[in-house]
Amino acid sequence: VLLVDDEPSFRSMIADMLEGNKVLQFVSGEEAIAWLKKNPEVKVDLVISDYNMPGRNGAETCGEIRGLAPQAKFILMSATIVENLDFVAQKNLFDGWLSKPFSPTAFEEMVGRLLPHAVSFFQASAANSTASVTSIYKE
Repeated sequence: VLLVDDEPSFRSMIADMLEGNKVLQFVSGEEAIAWLKKNPEVKVDLVISDYNMPGRNGAETCGEIRGLAPQAKFILMSATIVENLDFVAQKNLFDGWLSKPFSPTAFEEMVGRLLPHAVSFFQASAANSTASVTSIYKE
């Protein structure tokens, strides 16, 4: 999983929700693209990217990564409404959209829909009312 977001706290939260999976975190689209170009042998199943970031936005990042990893599924997230979202969606640049803030359940459902080969277990902790998502891939 490539996780691209300029907000460290949000990156950390998403990485925690994907515990058990290999998650590579990047602060910008440029950084993620550069890493992927240097590591073309790595198979990327999922890219999760914020839309609004300095430099290359999430849609531009997904567009370029799609050329490098065509098998990858893409989730874009944003705390603001994207005016050209319909245009971006028509270009098939992403497979799912999450509006920040989103619930762990919404995140789990999105990941499960995009990666049907994953078995997801949603665990809620009654002690502190927090939730986490763990995905286990079938071999």
